[in-house]
Amino acid sequence: MEHADTRREWLTRCGAVTTGLSLIGGCLDDVGTPVGNGSDDASTSDDWRMYGGDLQHTGYRSGMQGPTGDSVEAEPMVEFEQPGESGPTLVDGTLYFNTGDGYVYAIDLESGEQVWRYDLENAGYWGPTVHDGVVYTTFQHKLFAIDAAEGELIWEREVLSSSVRGRLYSPRPTDDGLIVQGGNELHRVEYEAGDVTSLAELDDGWTNSLSAVPAIDDDAAYLASDETVYAIDLATGDVRWEFQNEEAIDLRDYDPVVVDGTVFVGPYALDIANGSKRWELEAGTPHNPSPSVDGEHAYYNVAGTWLAADVTTGETEWTVDVNPDPRGAKPVVTDDLVYFCRGLDLAAIETDSGTVRWEYYTDDVDISFWNPFVVSDGALYALSSGGTCYAFTSPTEE
Repeated sequence: MEHADTRREWLTRCGAVTTGLSLIGGCLDDVGTPVGNGSDDASTSDDWRMYGGDLQHTGYRSGMQGPTGDSVEAEPMVEFEQPGESGPTLVDGTLYFNTGDGYVYAIDLESGEQVWRYDLENAGYWGPTVHDGVVYTTFQHKLFAIDAAEGELIWEREVLSSSVRGRLYSPRPTDDGLIVQGGNELHRVEYEAGDVTSLAELDDGWTNSLSAVPAIDDDAAYLASDETVYAIDLATGDVRWEFQNEEAIDLRDYDPVVVDGTVFVGPYALDIANGSKRWELEAGTPHNPSPSVDGEHAYYNVAGTWLAADVTTGETEWTVDVNPDPRGAKPVVTDDLVYFCRGLDLAAIETDSGTVRWEYYTDDVDISFWNPFVVSDGALYALSSGGTCYAFTSPTEE
């Protein structure tokens, strides 16, 4: 574990990022508790403690805000050797993230300084989860618990057997311990000592054939396989219900979302009580990742289009055409804006009208963004494919 200052030295050497970037403003035509259902963490509106923001994986936080002007500027904060596949989490003004060169970082947002860096010795593929002063993160078969303030290892556990050809994904904090999926199994891991209990095994496949991160609500976990959505009782490990999609759509790339008694996965909205289909997305099958949902709209990436769908009908409310690349990060939704991030293109769009507040475009693939991101206190924080953590903010008027 290392403690060092990084941002000020990096900015002194490199200055602001401008080459190869284009900033364009307006150039294109209470749901989801913060940690909820099984956590004693009373998250503030600017905390983002886990992938998807909360246990229900909504991607929505009331009171949180990113850049709101008609343009944004990119400022590099931390440089690292290799980009990872994960996104950051944010708690009490500290940003936590994993990188492809095997480190977990903690960055103080007020000063921009590195608080600590812990060496996992291997790349962490999924972003960390922060609960009760501890950072939990995974690599392959192992789960690590790291002190959030000091960056010291508390314990590490091999949750999956070395014979399992799979890996662990981002853990979810509940009253009874962490819930983590890996190797087609759900596991519960006790906080204090890291003791592991197997809850349910859903597939006999030799590799990962389930969606990575479960949504948790009403003491159940919601996961998807290639053609099936499962509701798993966390007390017994039993399957409460299954949904089989008739279109044979591969649902493994969609981590389910739960809002107001509805489970959103792929193009489907399911009744949380029995798994029956309420509607299918009018616009067609979305690209991964999962939508984000604020209680009125579900926000999707469909065939080169960002769109908002009515949560009660699945009908399209508005669309914004973007570059045709199907990949992208899960949107982040605030009270009045939804933030989309897809490779060379980032944007803030008004949730009620679909009006683009700002768009950011770069033709530099080293400054492209594919991973999950967070917003807080007027800024958007994202990890680039070139190995830099950037802060995007709207310029202040003189």
